[in-house]
Amino acid sequence: MIRNYNVLDVSRDTTFKNRSVIDVDISSASVTSKSKKPTTYLGWLIAFLLMFGLGANAQITGYGFSEASGAYVPITGGTVVATATANDGGVGSLDDNIYNLPNGTIPFTFTFNGTGYTGLNISTNGFITFGATAPAGTNYAPISSTAGYSGAIAAWAGDSNSLFAIGGFTGEIRYQTVGSEFVIQWSNFTPYVSSAPTTDYWRWNYQIRLHSDGTIRLVYDSNFAGAPLSNTRQIGLRGATNAFATNVKNRLITSGTHTWNTSAAGTANSSVCAFSTTLLPTSGKTFIFTPPASMAYASSTTEQITGQASSPSVNNAIIRVKVVTTGSVSPLSLTSLTLNANGTTNIANINASTAKVYYTGASAVFSTATLFGSATPTIANFNVTGTQALAQGDNYFWLAYDVAPGATAGNLIDGEATSMTISAVAYTPTVTAPAGNKSIAAPLAGTYTVGSGGNYTSLTNAGGAFEAINNLGSSANITLNITSDLSAETGAVALNTVAGGFSVLIKPSGAPRAISGSANTALIRFNGANNVTVDGSTSGGTDRSLTITNNSATTPGVLLFGSVGTTPISNGVLKNCILINGVNTSSAVVVSDGTTLGGAGYFSNITIQNNSIQKAYIGVYVNAGTTPANGANLTLTQNNIDTAGANSVRGVGLYMQGVTGGTVSQNTIANLSNSEAEIDYGIWAATGSTGITISNNTVNNLGMTSTGAFGPYGIRDS
Repeated sequence: MIRNYNVLDVSRDTTFKNRSVIDVDISSASVTSKSKKPTTYLGWLIAFLLMFGLGANAQITGYGFSEASGAYVPITGGTVVATATANDGGVGSLDDNIYNLPNGTIPFTFTFNGTGYTGLNISTNGFITFGATAPAGTNYAPISSTAGYSGAIAAWAGDSNSLFAIGGFTGEIRYQTVGSEFVIQWSNFTPYVSSAPTTDYWRWNYQIRLHSDGTIRLVYDSNFAGAPLSNTRQIGLRGATNAFATNVKNRLITSGTHTWNTSAAGTANSSVCAFSTTLLPTSGKTFIFTPPASMAYASSTTEQITGQASSPSVNNAIIRVKVVTTGSVSPLSLTSLTLNANGTTNIANINASTAKVYYTGASAVFSTATLFGSATPTIANFNVTGTQALAQGDNYFWLAYDVAPGATAGNLIDGEATSMTISAVAYTPTVTAPAGNKSIAAPLAGTYTVGSGGNYTSLTNAGGAFEAINNLGSSANITLNITSDLSAETGAVALNTVAGGFSVLIKPSGAPRAISGSANTALIRFNGANNVTVDGSTSGGTDRSLTITNNSATTPGVLLFGSVGTTPISNGVLKNCILINGVNTSSAVVVSDGTTLGGAGYFSNITIQNNSIQKAYIGVYVNAGTTPANGANLTLTQNNIDTAGANSVRGVGLYMQGVTGGTVSQNTIANLSNSEAEIDYGIWAATGSTGITISNNTVNNLGMTSTGAFGPYGIRDS
């Protein structure tokens, strides 16, 4: 096989390496010889590349890394595994040999990656492995290899052999138990050479020290004579697969960037550590890998979920139980929660169906995706049982009730968590009965005020008007009057589908109003909410008395009509408003998918009329796909996209894609930004748009300053 002693210079020292591979079982001293044929460098490279694969194990990534300096203390007792007998570039020089230390050799159970071992395999190529599958003698990259061993520890992994009677030094491998450590030692090893070196050679000594507590120490003593060539080695840990980084914990040393005192975490399973005569560890340099701790219970508490629940309704979160753990090895399991409905006005409001406990892992956001268990709720204690393995850190369990039809508005529903069982041990939360409750409320109907002193203080924040409509539903049409400026909107809560098909009207009341805030998405989102109108007029006419501004500089939008799945959002109206985006690199008004802002969505009957749209890359962006086209009946009329200066629109006034049937009329588009050398578009009816009437629009002064072959488009059809 073609060898390159200096891996940094492929033009030097290429030598065919054709020899035998020795596999030795120390317990029986049996020897098996396997012939090895030379291959081309290209073949070796392909084989190396094929070593990269995927796998999953969550524990190797949990090992900690540290380093220390000290003295290299060679072991001189114990058991000699092998000693070099010749400088033959083969068997005599300890080349490509694998030695099996059978179970029971390690005098304690060494736990690696969550599994205990008392035996291992030693490779003359600078590493050890665990498990029934031994590595190949020609495995020179045990961390990136896809070989089927259960785990690997690489101290100085690469194609190696040892010295024999060179400068008075001869290579050997031995092991010895020293206190609480099982030590494997390689002495007088060098990157592979096919014949006896004379004046220029490496002489590396190193140890893998396995502590009974699972700690791994790699200790180095590097030496050289003359001017040997630079090289690299894999150093670190691999689990049952080579998946990076969940199953690999390795180090990276790049010449010119790192030293052996400033090694970095590996960036791939193939990361290597370079060495040269000027880039070496000091004698006694130690790399330490510390196993993750076993999981332990740290604390728990109960937190109240307040607000309102409608009658009837399902899965109303009442309390959440937060369980905190440390460590990740041998996860604990929660098997029981003792709960009660103390504080509930009338148990009949919630006991027609079972109470449910849901698990959301580390997420503090309620979800019904994972059901832990259920039981009939009572004022006295009741148990909910299940089995849920806990994760390291925060774990959230939620108690949720269904509210029966006909429950009295104003009644309270509540709950407490008095104890839990985790891996057969009972624990009591620090807080069992948090303050607060949830009240039963009738569905919304009629007119509500949003603003300081109003029914709601926000539209999109927790506890705001959108959340109330989402939670309580509606029994008639709803009007939300904005009675003061709303200056702290977060965009956190979208308005979802309104039950019963009732309409929602949002409008300013009493005086011109402003809605502003910062969100890295559209500030106002209608996700599947049909029959919604935002009307900025205070007079019922055409005055623009509602300004909506998203102040975010990161992927902001102002308002979204968004579909959910393949269900079209329909009958949405945005009119008589001033809409200002945070930056001119994203769109202000968007009609698209509700989950992915700007993604292809579904809609019918959307009207955007008489608005001033400012500071965006695209003023109005409509995307209903291309094949098929999933948008129908779009009206864009009487809008002004003509603000000059800092609030100008940058690239496109009105853009529509995948629209069947529509009207684009009486819009004014002008003064697009001239700061970027880009092609500007006034109106763009893009791919998949058919049956659209474009008439009586004013498009001028698009502001394009590019000197390229193309000019701006007033109207583009493509």
